[in-house]
Amino acid sequence: MGFDFITIFLVYSLLCASALFAYGDETSKHCENKAGPACQLQSLYTLNFTSYHVRVIANFLALYPVLTLSTNFPLIAITLRNNLMILITVGEKHPIWGQPRIRQILLALLATIPPVCIAFATRDVDTLVSITGSYAGLGIMFVIPGFLLIWSRRKIDQMSLDEGRPLKNPYRTKFGHIGFVGVIGVASVLSLGMTTFNLIYKAVKHS
Repeated sequence: MGFDFITIFLVYSLLCASALFAYGDETSKHCENKAGPACQLQSLYTLNFTSYHVRVIANFLALYPVLTLSTNFPLIAITLRNNLMILITVGEKHPIWGQPRIRQILLALLATIPPVCIAFATRDVDTLVSITGSYAGLGIMFVIPGFLLIWSRRKIDQMSLDEGRPLKNPYRTKFGHIGFVGVIGVASVLSLGMTTFNLIYKAVKHS
């Protein structure tokens, strides 16, 4: 794990350093050259290369996120469909809805149609990344781990009662007090409020 994180840190540092060297000295005179490099750093880093004079390379770099998302989309959709099949248990005994094949098809459509509709409805990738990164990222990084921690501790306490002896979690950290989970929850709520305010402020400002 340490090797992975160090490698990721070095790659991101190299990426940021290359951006500074590539676009750090741009002036208004350079910005007048439409065929040259980008005038300023874009929110999506790959968009900085759309003005590169070799159009094949420029188009490939601009479409690189699309290529990676296109290959990952089927895997993500299948995972979401399987999770929905486990979570949605209503109507499992119904003669039509209860059939596994029918449920797979309907839940697969439920997992794929909304993102496809959003993709056709807007081209503002920056806003989409801001929304998904803010709300979904906040839930994945802070909210869900907090609930998993609470539920896992309850599970260990119940297992201790069932076995009649205290059980210890070998992976328990020094921040084991429930108050730390509360601090993370408060920070998440504050971050959610600030993010929502920022998105609304930007929408009102540009309208």
